[in-house]
Amino acid sequence: MKKNGWAMIWVLATLVSAVMLHPVNDTSLGFWITGQPVNFGELQTTLLFPLLSIGIFTLFLGLRYFNTLSPKHIPLFQTVRNNVLFLLFGVQVILYGYANGWFTTPYVGIVFLVAWLYIIIGNQLPRLDKDYSFSTSISIKDPQKVRTMTKKLGLVFFITGLILPLIVLFPPHLHMISFSLIMVVSAFSQMMIVLKNIPPVAKANH
Repeated sequence: MKKNGWAMIWVLATLVSAVMLHPVNDTSLGFWITGQPVNFGELQTTLLFPLLSIGIFTLFLGLRYFNTLSPKHIPLFQTVRNNVLFLLFGVQVILYGYANGWFTTPYVGIVFLVAWLYIIIGNQLPRLDKDYSFSTSISIKDPQKVRTMTKKLGLVFFITGLILPLIVLFPPHLHMISFSLIMVVSAFSQMMIVLKNIPPVAKANH
């Protein structure tokens, strides 16, 4: 029960938020292939993310029950599952926020989704060398270098995720420019960290 605690929290949060954030008036978020508007007032779209969350949680329990996963892969799988459920919850909240008029444009919602994803990655990167043979897969033999690299990369992702939402403070016509600038600086920082830690032999092999 304890090992599935976070997963159950995100499943329940997705279910509860579907009720709490349900808009009073149907708001179109786009159109189906048939041309009909996609409204979050419709039952099928309201239940989409809760059903996805329950499905992922049930799939994991099934894999564990039939012993499909080897013990060494279980911690990593649990981490991935929890973060996918957390991401689904975030996507739902942001979409409902747009439906309720929290965001002036869909573009701002996308920025918040990217920020949410970056925070998740930033939190989990330092755990890769603990749950998976990350050092072997990228030809780094020194475990300390792996820990240093993943911590630095995680920090860059996490800080980027915290900074991105601040673009809403800028005028709308500067949103795209500021978003692109932040992403470029973040990507450049990540690239420099990786190049600094991968030895010359590994670079040549790749």
